[in-house]
Amino acid sequence: EVPEQFKLEIGRGNIIVADPETMASSKEGVFTAGDAVTGPASVVEAVGAAKKAAISIDKHLGGKGVLPVEEIKVKEPTSRHTFLERWQEKREVEVSIVDGSVSVSVEKKRTEMPRLPIEDRLQRFDEVELGLTKEMAIAEGQRCWRCDLEQ
Repeated sequence: EVPEQFKLEIGRGNIIVADPETMASSKEGVFTAGDAVTGPASVVEAVGAAKKAAISIDKHLGGKGVLPVEEIKVKEPTSRHTFLERWQEKREVEVSIVDGSVSVSVEKKRTEMPRLPIEDRLQRFDEVELGLTKEMAIAEGQRCWRCDLEQ
């Protein structure tokens, strides 16, 4: 509806055609980003594309294309050690600081996905992976966010 309304070029997969560097659409002065350009993708990709679009819009309007530095506000001042202690309590991981470097070790293993017993698999064509219970999903969500650990 919106692409037709603004007469934007539509590409394969019914997505808006945009320059990947500037996020400029086929119509002068119209910029786009997110799923409208890529199709279903991650939030991280959408935010990255939106930042590119914001820079391009600023330049298009005569600016230098410099985004303002984001200001992070906290409710109360805290030291790095206090933050790590709180994080350790919530995440159930072991955090240590040696010579100014932070080391994190994960105590929780990845939640095992319940599976249909083999004897049932041979008799039916049901899903093999049964999905996590609510409790299992919550426990999995509380694991360390470092996906590269592969545990």
